[in-house]
Amino acid sequence: MSHSTELAPHKLKLIGGVSLGLVIFLIWIEGGFVSKTPPGSQAEATAAIGSETLVISHQTAEGPMSWPARIEALKTIQIAPKFSGRILEMPVIAGTKVARGQLLVRFENSELTARLAQAKAQLAAAEAGSSRAHADAARIRNLFGKKAATRQTLDAAVAEERQSHARVQEAKAATVQMESQLAETTLTAPYDGIIERRLMEPGDMVMPGQPVITFLQTPILRIEASLPSS
Repeated sequence: MSHSTELAPHKLKLIGGVSLGLVIFLIWIEGGFVSKTPPGSQAEATAAIGSETLVISHQTAEGPMSWPARIEALKTIQIAPKFSGRILEMPVIAGTKVARGQLLVRFENSELTARLAQAKAQLAAAEAGSSRAHADAARIRNLFGKKAATRQTLDAAVAEERQSHARVQEAKAATVQMESQLAETTLTAPYDGIIERRLMEPGDMVMPGQPVITFLQTPILRIEASLPSS
């Protein structure tokens, strides 16, 4: 006995839909929906749109060419004294090249020179007194050892020796201070450089910290210029 089976219409539609979906899935796996454009072609095409090619070539200028420019030192220094005084000498002008340690400004220093001479004289006197006190103390020690001098005499000699040594140290300190102040009456170049401008002139009275010279350190310079594009 044979039986025939008929599928309902809605079942046929379901089978057909599943088959179509399976076919589309297989095509997608094989890359059927992937663009076949070679790698980089799209980027190159996009870059080519609206681009402009510039050709760089070497050209020789006929004759010298010049453009406005500005030269600046990377370090600009204002030279100023630490004290008030009158300018005695300025052996440099704007544009002068100077070496480190070269004299830039000399101030009036007659008073300090006299005070330094006095300090040196006092130092010499103190050193002479110290030498005598040292000799006396040595002599008294020798006598005291021979019981020819009293303890009181020895103590006095030793005290004078110490005091004379202290006076020498004080005189030395005063002399060094005067020498330092006298050295400050001359201003020298802190580096190799160029004098940019003199802000004061010989005979002018200058206050402490008041700039007298603008100094440019070299050879470190910066050049700023605007060059034409063609």
